[in-house]
Amino acid sequence: MRRRFGLLCTVALAGAALACGTPREPIRAVSKAELAVHEADNGAAPERAPQELQMARDKLARAERALHDGHHSEARRLAEEAVVDAELADAKAESAESRASVEAAQEMLHSLHGETGREVRERIRGVDGGTP
Repeated sequence: MRRRFGLLCTVALAGAALACGTPREPIRAVSKAELAVHEADNGAAPERAPQELQMARDKLARAERALHDGHHSEARRLAEEAVVDAELADAKAESAESRASVEAAQEMLHSLHGETGREVRERIRGVDGGTP
């Protein structure tokens, strides 16, 4: 619910800015930042990269304020930084998830290797009559 409200506010802000003659580039940059933060928010970033995601949110909020206050170059710069921070949060989250998947796969392989070794030792005992 909060995310939808934020997205609606951004759209309303962009519409109001267009009506007031605000240059389109800062509006596009803020819209792009809103989308990037929204995507990161809906992925694994809140769990896996919360600091980077919070930096992106903070810069987006500052960009929206700057746009509203007529500081177009600052709004564009902050929006571009918010996009980079959101992309970093996504990349860090994906990396952490990949690392966790690799660790789980290694653990499973280790377990299977141990089971296979036990089976082989048991077969050798059965054939050998006791001692491997």
